[in-house]
Amino acid sequence: CSSDLIERVPLNDDREQWLHERRGFVNASEIAVICGEAGYGSLAELYAEKKELRPPRAETKAMRRGKRFEATAFDILHDERPEWKIERGTVHVRDRVRRLACTPDGFAIAPDRDGIGIIQVKCVSRARYRRSWLEDPDGPIDALAEPPPAYRMQTVFEMALNECKWGIVAAIVNGEFGEEFEIFDIERDPVLEDRMWYHAKRFLEDYLDPGIMPPFEPLRDEALVRALYPTDDGNEVDLTR
Repeated sequence: CSSDLIERVPLNDDREQWLHERRGFVNASEIAVICGEAGYGSLAELYAEKKELRPPRAETKAMRRGKRFEATAFDILHDERPEWKIERGTVHVRDRVRRLACTPDGFAIAPDRDGIGIIQVKCVSRARYRRSWLEDPDGPIDALAEPPPAYRMQTVFEMALNECKWGIVAAIVNGEFGEEFEIFDIERDPVLEDRMWYHAKRFLEDYLDPGIMPPFEPLRDEALVRALYPTDDGNEVDLTR
C-alpha cells in the first residue's frame, strides 16, 4: 500500500468519537477474530458492534490492567533499550481505500535496525503466559516462548499498514510477587498479510456492506443472541404448510 493512501489522525480524549470512527474500519485488534484465530469474540459479535446493534465490548479488568501497565512497559523498554528512540503512539492510522486501521502502542528507531519499528505492548498474567506463550507450559518461566497468533497478527497488521520493516511485542508478565519483561521480535510476513487482507475484504463485502449478519457460533454467541432477541422465549411455530 502506498503511503500516500494512508492518513494518520491524532487521538484525543474523546473516546466515544474514536470508537464511532473506528466502526467503519477493520482494525488491527479485530483481525484475529475475522481470521478465526482469536480466543474471544466472533464475526457476529463484531458485526453487531459495528452496526451498533449492541454497545462496544465492555472494558474488562484485564483490559484496565493492560492500560495501567502500558506506561510501565514503556518505562522498562527505555531502560532495556536505552539506545532506542521510543515514542508512544498517538494516532489512528487509516487506509480509507481498503478500510483498514490501527492504533499502534508505540514506535521506535533503533541504530541497528532499518527504519521505524512498531511497538505492541501486552500485559499478561503469569498463568496465562505459561498456558499460551511458553513452548513448554511446565518449564521455567524464562524458557522459549512466543506471542499467541492473535498478538502476532495484530503486530504484523500494524507493521504492514505503517510500512514498517520490523516490530516487537513487549510483554509484562505479572506474577504474585513481581513481574518479568520479555521482548519478542516480529517479522513481516507477506503470506499472513495476504490472508488478513483477504478475510478483511470478505468481512466488509459479504457482511458489513450488505447488512448481512454472519452466522452465529453457538459456543460464543449465546449472550449476543439473547441481547439481540430479548423477547424470544424459545417457542417454535410450524410454518411448513
